Amino acid sequence: ITLQDSLARTAATITTSTVTLPSTSALVIGVVKNDAGSLTGISGTGIQTIGSFDSATYKSGKFVVTISDGSNIHSQEVLMVCDGTNTAITGYAVVTLGTGVLGTFSSAMSGATAQLKFTPTGATSMTIKVSGQYA
Repeated sequence: ITLQDSLARTAATITTSTVTLPSTSALVIGVVKNDAGSLTGISGTGIQTIGSFDSATYKSGKFVVTISDGSNIHSQEVLMVCDGTNTAITGYAVVTLGTGVLGTFSSAMSGATAQLKFTPTGATSMTIKVSGQYA
């Protein structure tokens, strides 16, 4: 097996018993974690923490979020990074049915935990389902 970097250069060669790295590169293999959860019965406009990960173990999270409120549906992917002190997010792949976007995403640190937050624009009986992958 040959592993390549983003420029299609050989980063490592793996055989059944050895891993050979070129002298100018390093291969870091980390842990990836997956999980899922949901919140139900949300009403109003209060900020909800909908996902989190330990910043000492993971530096990034990719979340797929589906929000429903009655017949209105908002689904979106959110990518978050953290350095143990600060967080940053970007949202993309937004798909809606009904009235459109049902709220906004933000992120924050709480101790060593990176948190993904969602602020509804005005929920009546909202359900939020989240699937996360952390690396």
